[in-house]
Amino acid sequence: MARRARGAHAPTGFFPKRFLGMLGDMSESELQLPSKLDEYLGNYRVTDGDERSMLALEPLLEGISRMFGEHCEIILHSLADLANSIILIKNGKLTGRGIGAPITDKGLQTLAEAFESRQDVIGPYFSTTDGGKTMRSVLTLLRNEEDNPIGFFCMNFDLTVSMLEFFKLFSPDAAFGVPVAKAATRELYPLALKDLIQQTLEAELAAIALLKGISASEKNKLLVQALEGKNIFSIKGSVEIVAREMGVSRHTIYSHLRCIRGGDCSEV
Repeated sequence: MARRARGAHAPTGFFPKRFLGMLGDMSESELQLPSKLDEYLGNYRVTDGDERSMLALEPLLEGISRMFGEHCEIILHSLADLANSIILIKNGKLTGRGIGAPITDKGLQTLAEAFESRQDVIGPYFSTTDGGKTMRSVLTLLRNEEDNPIGFFCMNFDLTVSMLEFFKLFSPDAAFGVPVAKAATRELYPLALKDLIQQTLEAELAAIALLKGISASEKNKLLVQALEGKNIFSIKGSVEIVAREMGVSRHTIYSHLRCIRGGDCSEV
């Protein structure tokens, strides 16, 4: 992966030289501050592996963007070069930024706070854009396998969006163009695997109970087939729980699965 050019770092105890232009006409001596962020940036270099691991988070950014919609800006910053820190961004139109844009003054302050307080999550905090938008933000520091900070993840939600637009965003009618009752499907929220299997079995048993003229063995096979269709058996330990709940042996469950998956029904 191609690397961005990095600015030279000032000695430990000074802000890196690349910040001097961002901070006005103050001299280097006036910027000599006991900053943990400054010290870290002067001594650690973000590696190619670090940046690859951060870029692998793109599906996470996309998922958050789809969840909260266009009024939520999601940004991934690299500590490799804060003058060009944004390496991924979703819904950048909220602030007009794109890949390669620098960290903001508020972001720099919040990042320094994270280093000083040794907190990996800072926020929520509030800021106002040049365009007058009030943003509610959270900054999360990202670390590599050696526990070294390598970047940070920031979410900015536009609080100036109208309530109508906000609620419309979370309406199934708006998302799918169909009534809520049809768009929203029932989802189980179990506290343990046993709960998931019990609730799924209960639902399938209710459906199978309506069938007439089938044997207990056929019902068991239909139950196993229904659970297989819901990928229950992809979870480790599920066969034992299903066998116990159905009152059959593990061998019976495996026999039905072999028949369903591969067509070997000799033992069913």
